[in-house]
Amino acid sequence: MMYRKIFLGLFLLMGFQQAQSQDTLSGNYGSLILAKKNYVINEVISVSDSFVVEAGAQVQIYSGASIICLGSVRFSGTPTARIRITSSKNQTGNGIVIQGVVNSDINIQYTTFDSLSIPLLFSDNWYRTKAVIRNCQFINNLGSQAVLHVMNPQIPFSDNPPISSVQISQCLFGGNTAPLRFEDLRSDYLKIDVFGNTFTSNKISGYAQYTYSNNILFGKLDNMQTRFTANIRENSFAYNYMRELDADTVVQQAHMGIYGSGDSLVTPNNYWGDYEESEIRKHIFDYKANYTSPKLVINPFAMAPSDSIPVHIFGVINAGSGRMVNKKAMKFINDKWQLVGDSSNPITNTFNLRQGLRAVQLISNRPIVARTMSLHYIYAKDSLNTADSVISPGSYKKDIGTKNMVQLNMTLPVDTLFKSKPGYLIVRGLEGEQGEYVADVYIGYEAFLKYMFSKRAQYGIRRGGGKGAGAGQSEFDSTMRRRNKPPVIVSEYKKKYEVGILAGNAIYYGTLSNQRLFSNDFNSVFGIQFRYSLKKNLSLSVSYLSATLTGSDLRSGDTSKVSRGMSFKTPTTTLSIQFEYDFFNNRIYASNMRFRPSIGFGVNYIMFTPMGEYLGKWYPLQPMGTGGQTIPSTSATPLVPYATSTLGAPVTAQLRYYVNKKTIFSFFATYHLAFTNYLDDVGPDPYPDPIAIGLANPDNPDAAKYFANPTNRYVQKGQLRSGAADVSDGFFTFGFTLAHHF
Repeated sequence: MMYRKIFLGLFLLMGFQQAQSQDTLSGNYGSLILAKKNYVINEVISVSDSFVVEAGAQVQIYSGASIICLGSVRFSGTPTARIRITSSKNQTGNGIVIQGVVNSDINIQYTTFDSLSIPLLFSDNWYRTKAVIRNCQFINNLGSQAVLHVMNPQIPFSDNPPISSVQISQCLFGGNTAPLRFEDLRSDYLKIDVFGNTFTSNKISGYAQYTYSNNILFGKLDNMQTRFTANIRENSFAYNYMRELDADTVVQQAHMGIYGSGDSLVTPNNYWGDYEESEIRKHIFDYKANYTSPKLVINPFAMAPSDSIPVHIFGVINAGSGRMVNKKAMKFINDKWQLVGDSSNPITNTFNLRQGLRAVQLISNRPIVARTMSLHYIYAKDSLNTADSVISPGSYKKDIGTKNMVQLNMTLPVDTLFKSKPGYLIVRGLEGEQGEYVADVYIGYEAFLKYMFSKRAQYGIRRGGGKGAGAGQSEFDSTMRRRNKPPVIVSEYKKKYEVGILAGNAIYYGTLSNQRLFSNDFNSVFGIQFRYSLKKNLSLSVSYLSATLTGSDLRSGDTSKVSRGMSFKTPTTTLSIQFEYDFFNNRIYASNMRFRPSIGFGVNYIMFTPMGEYLGKWYPLQPMGTGGQTIPSTSATPLVPYATSTLGAPVTAQLRYYVNKKTIFSFFATYHLAFTNYLDDVGPDPYPDPIAIGLANPDNPDAAKYFANPTNRYVQKGQLRSGAADVSDGFFTFGFTLAHHF
């Protein structure tokens, strides 16, 4: 009994100490300093001024939580006391968001971003003088958007606009599922330097077709701004892949992608995972993959990664195959890498472990340590499931006899395991000499994924179609592609404008209208429209419309209006300028988001000519002054003819349907409020004296008398033609737009 009490007391004491050493952050902060402790964040917090994190601090960010940084940022980790920003796989947190326009710096050093959704985001409303990200690790992050996303800064307005810079150097990007993404690789206000980094063992999520966004690093290169071009040099790209989500297969190696209207981007002295330019170009997306994209100038390229960048494995060789392949390979000779003739058998991404593997060499750019290394064999348990088997250290021998190389010699039972059970090998736990993280090494991974996809497809055929074992195998092995779900196509528009034609109906709504909108006259409207994308959710549209509006008291459904008996037609031309808010990013085409709504408002310039019919002939009404405007008057404030042009305020709702990337079909509905009462010629003017109005129009006295009071009804002196309650005139337009996006 005494032992139980002691145990319980120790357990409670340990829990209390852990709670005391862990702080929970919430709310908004002015300045925030995180010391060497453990911190937990369960919600979105913001830091408006200075955010400082000291060496050794550990920050756990849970699902949906972020840190919004509105001021200066300084993470001061050291090689022996790294800062760690992380989350759990079941509750993946977002990360750090840089917002706000301030004249301060961002300095992030020796920080590890692990298992986050979007570890570091420079949002669309940020500006800092300088941002430096150095000696950091972005490892095993789980999002699909970006592991590091740099959008264009919001430059403060001035006669001499300031310049911002982003420098990313000596960083490791490994085991991530999302890329580094730059909104623009060429800018007048942003300098981008990406040098001396390691990109390895990343598996970028995508769908079916290889494109620019499926690479570990990509961005846009346009000619709109030409002052600064991104400097991407002396990096290492090794074993980065595009992973097709639907089929759960690796499509190909995918190192860098580029798109836009620019000509070329020079990326010198990078290691691209191969020694031949023709092979390297298979792993990048530029004009060779899509002729409309710019060219990546990769020469001169490095034959091996520099030993000054983060440590990683860049070569895997089957040292026990006993086969001569007579290929050239990089060898570490006399303390430097040399390209020499070699009889070893390099292991490519398509290598199948069922061929056997008695010895494997792992080649690194710097010395590595294998004291914490473990070997895992992931194999097919059945057609749908896999199993993880840790290979015991006694089943292989580690040999580190050569600098920058580890050789693993397998025993015969292990080699037999590879041949008998389809699977792939993972080498985990390698480290640099200073304890640096080394990304996991996958051997036979792509071949195994393709094998499992084929088996799952066959399993589905037997269950759904009742076929026997092996039926349909050749069919699925040859196609390896799903037919019932087309791939999602996502691409960014190179230009920001579109031109379209529109047609539909116009309905007058004013003094002479029926209160029920659709009981009024329907008239045709035609026009053209120009639309320009100002921002990803904001567009400017300019439209030219032509319509003839008609209305009559006789169709108003109001007895008092019927007794008045007025009617009209008004040819109108309208120039409409509107700002439209798009609920989806208007600069990206996505085949799974074809319907996109938007709303808009702006200003109209309306020209109109009210007309009336008398004895089968149409007369312009404004020159007659049917409200008494042309009758001579001795009043201090005589009536004057109204203007036949006016401003207005349109409000629009629109539903756009993207037939394809270039063709857009839209349904629109717009109310045009006119800042006049005279679209119908009937304003808040008193009925004129019939004799006086006839004398004022000697050419058409009878027509003038008729239009002033069509029913010749009895009116009191000063009675308004528009009625007791005047209303502003306006009209509705609705219809369809067919536009072409350039």
